[in-house]
Amino acid sequence: MQWVIQTKAVFRAAVALLAIATCAAIAVPGAGAITIGSIGQTARPVEVERNITYRTSNTGVVLRLDVWRLQDRSAKRPVVVLVHGGGWRSGDKLEWEQAAWPATFARRGYVVFSVNYRLACEGVVEEKFKPESAELCGHSMAEARYDVREALRWVRRNAHAHDGDPNRISMVGGSAGAQLAMLVASDVDAPPVRSVLALSPPAHLPWFGNRFPVPRLQDALNNVFGCTFANCRGAWRAYSPSMHVRRGRTPPTYLFASGADQLTPYAQVLIYWRVLVREGVPTLFRTTRYATERCHGTRFCLYAPLKGTALRQRADALAFLAAND
Repeated sequence: MQWVIQTKAVFRAAVALLAIATCAAIAVPGAGAITIGSIGQTARPVEVERNITYRTSNTGVVLRLDVWRLQDRSAKRPVVVLVHGGGWRSGDKLEWEQAAWPATFARRGYVVFSVNYRLACEGVVEEKFKPESAELCGHSMAEARYDVREALRWVRRNAHAHDGDPNRISMVGGSAGAQLAMLVASDVDAPPVRSVLALSPPAHLPWFGNRFPVPRLQDALNNVFGCTFANCRGAWRAYSPSMHVRRGRTPPTYLFASGADQLTPYAQVLIYWRVLVREGVPTLFRTTRYATERCHGTRFCLYAPLKGTALRQRADALAFLAAND
């Protein structure tokens, strides 16, 4: 299936930005505000403020985010909200940092808010995928979506204090985080966003519970919903992005799915793309140049070559973002 460009403006922007879209950034772990040093002569220094509380739940769970921005704080800049993946039961905002996405966005002139949210946590074995604190565990899909929506509201209220423009916010999600970003971007009760970038998203949840189950993702969905698709079809559908596209509300959308991704297959993203096109949402749908490519998420696909273009995945995503901010 060929990749599709729904808006010529996005394509022109991608071509124009090709020469500057190479990403170079290093993230340094730590607490509090730190500075990321320059790389090369043209890199601009970035500062990070970590673990800002954006809300405390009614059960006392503290939810935090990190802010990345240029040290040069002379202008109001467009904003990016990053939502990590992990199958709704694991993961942390540091996932983005491992692949240098926040520093890359910040050097492009964005103020970046990377958020944590509540998770299910059942079945998590690998230590590196566990959340920052145990209090984030034991929660539902509804709580995860609520947290992401509240994070967006907090960013809207507080963007000015961090040199961000509250009227120029985009959302970027990877894997399960892409599903949450897509839901919130179409939510009429959430602040409007300029665009949403969904990387390897579970976009049509009935696919995983009925027609073509993917055991690993199906198990994660069973955990976060507390029931199987057969027992609560309504809940699964209610959190499926394919059921929530709204003409005039859903923002311009960038979709990426690798050709042979075995976790969030290309075909179910194609279903979502068709809904976007039907509803007239400006859309860019990309897949990998090689149909056998199995990369997934924010770290493994960022340099994947794309079908029908000279761009690689992260450079292409940056071009789309710039065309819509």
